[in-house]
Amino acid sequence: MPNKKNRKKQSYAVKLIHHAINVIVPRSHNNYRPHLISGIGLGAIALLAGAGLWLAASSQQTAVLGAQPEITPAALLKDVNAERTRAGGAELAYSAVLADAALAKGKDMLANQYWAHTSPSGVTPWKWIQDQQYSYMYAGENLAKNFSSADATVAAWMASSAHRENMMHDYYTEAGFAVVDGQLDDVPTTIIVALFATPASTTVAGASTSSPQTGADINFLSRVGLSVQAMNPMLLGSVLLALLAIAVAALTFASTHVGVFRMWQKKPLNKVRQTTAWHQHHTVGKAVGLASFVIIAVALFSGGQL
Repeated sequence: MPNKKNRKKQSYAVKLIHHAINVIVPRSHNNYRPHLISGIGLGAIALLAGAGLWLAASSQQTAVLGAQPEITPAALLKDVNAERTRAGGAELAYSAVLADAALAKGKDMLANQYWAHTSPSGVTPWKWIQDQQYSYMYAGENLAKNFSSADATVAAWMASSAHRENMMHDYYTEAGFAVVDGQLDDVPTTIIVALFATPASTTVAGASTSSPQTGADINFLSRVGLSVQAMNPMLLGSVLLALLAIAVAALTFASTHVGVFRMWQKKPLNKVRQTTAWHQHHTVGKAVGLASFVIIAVALFSGGQL
């Protein structure tokens, strides 16, 4: 038979569970008004989301994404080769010369404040390869910026048909990567440059001259997935809070208007509507409005780009 101490622990646990349920589930115990979408609940979400956005912005001002150890040229090469192997292709050999060319290209973009394959003065990517005295038969370039990891960067390239084709070409045999940190348009930025090439001394059948790829063909769902991968935990937490508020608001609305959700209600429907009428609808609007604001704000702070 449970002793008094165990019964007390159990009662605390039950109370805690009931409180948690009252926070997110509309039911008679909370008058069909979940605490999460009450004025205090929405205020707490706004405060936490705002703090997350502020911390994320502060971290961007003090450190750039490329400083993280998981985004390195070695990791990029490993992930690119993993994709090529998975597709039945040959792995690329690391080229220190191409890596130096990629580094020079990244530094030039930061020095001259542009984000493009070709500089504002008309300098093409091939100039940086030639400067390293690398004689090539075929060459191509992929760019990315503000991704937080090598796998997220390569996933973004794979999600774009143009970048994927450039990265997966059979006639490339070597690759070099550079991760360059600095200020672009007064914003801390991590630029990733990938150069793929085949030395002029290599014989490759059935190949054609490669050109830089833009990768503007990523579909909406892929962009959403890539943005989530690029988010730091503070931004992701803000989004999840906002989405939770929308979900609870939708559930609350459904509990008073959709028949299948009324099955758990112990009050007659007219009494439920009396207790949840204007206030309930107004709260739903506030929750959706707050969540939309948070998600838009997060979108401005996050997401790597190609």
